[in-house]
Amino acid sequence: PRGNRWRGAQLRQLLLSPRNCGLRTHKNQVVGDGDWPSIVDRDVFDGVKAILDDPKRVPGRTRARVHLLSGLATCYKCGTPVKSARTGGRNIYTCREPGCMAVARIAKPLEQLIVALVVERLSQPDFAEFLTNRDGEDVAELRHRATALRAQITDEIGEYDEGLIDGVRLKARIARVKEKLAPIEAQLTDTNKARVFRGLIGVEDVAESFDALPLDRKRAVISTLLDITLLAAGATGPKFNPTTVQWAWKT
Repeated sequence: PRGNRWRGAQLRQLLLSPRNCGLRTHKNQVVGDGDWPSIVDRDVFDGVKAILDDPKRVPGRTRARVHLLSGLATCYKCGTPVKSARTGGRNIYTCREPGCMAVARIAKPLEQLIVALVVERLSQPDFAEFLTNRDGEDVAELRHRATALRAQITDEIGEYDEGLIDGVRLKARIARVKEKLAPIEAQLTDTNKARVFRGLIGVEDVAESFDALPLDRKRAVISTLLDITLLAAGATGPKFNPTTVQWAWKT
């Protein structure tokens, strides 16, 4: 509104606004449907929120990631996400935690290993079946139940505004409704995570399709699929050793 330059924090705040999909909020909590037209579908909003609320992300950071695994892979010793650096004319991933700094790994072969794992996993028939099953859930029914529960919260706030109940009873009633709402919203979020893999399932060449993605999409796919830990290099010398990388599938 003031003509200022867009920054990451402001863009994040805009994208996470429930008003985008026509939801009304009260004290930063969704309480029901608004009386204005939505600009995105609810499933699109939930999909965006699932990605931006990922604990691995750093809220408010304005500098975009420029390396595939920075902030995604972690140090085996301290558990801190590794950062990118450059040494000897090569990009590396290294732990920069004071008092630790236990790992440093050349970026290119590490990235090639992780991409190969991702492409292989996405190419497997059972993974496509998993996503089909998730997409097959009755999302419309879940949304209907969630909307009904949010309407209950709106009604409770209305009774409070009219002086029919006090603040203590309002808080207790909202807490009970939110207890029912939480698992439904979790199911909706899980269902929308399949959007991360759009364009990668059932294609003729998964490797080519993955390579064509922008960096943020690649990072989202890796973050959704894998936990990556860099182990001690040992006496491997300058040659990359895949056994010094530990990974575990999330999906």
